[in-house]
Amino acid sequence: MRWSKAKEYCASIQGHLVTIGSKAEDDFVYQLYPNTWLGLTDGDQEGNWQWVTGEPLIYTHWADTEPDNCAHGCRGLPPNSEEEDYAHYEVDSPLWGDWGDVESPFICEWEPSE
Repeated sequence: MRWSKAKEYCASIQGHLVTIGSKAEDDFVYQLYPNTWLGLTDGDQEGNWQWVTGEPLIYTHWADTEPDNCAHGCRGLPPNSEEEDYAHYEVDSPLWGDWGDVESPFICEWEPSE
């Protein structure tokens, strides 16, 4: 699904797109499915990356030139689109990149009940 639809889907089943708070969690998610959306976006304000849960952005694993908001060419964005507002694992890499709202696999996550 597109990032926006995946976010809606996860919310509809009382979850959220996967968030990552440590290297161990990043490694786990990447091993679980290495081609997936992350619940991280700068869609509200360019350059201000936020987790969909509102938790603090403590850990990141961006590729060297990322996030670049399409500075090196856009992958799969619709015509006339210049924004890359959603975090995704780079192709064949555990590093993150910013992507446009294209279709991709995703992982929903649930918080433990108290």
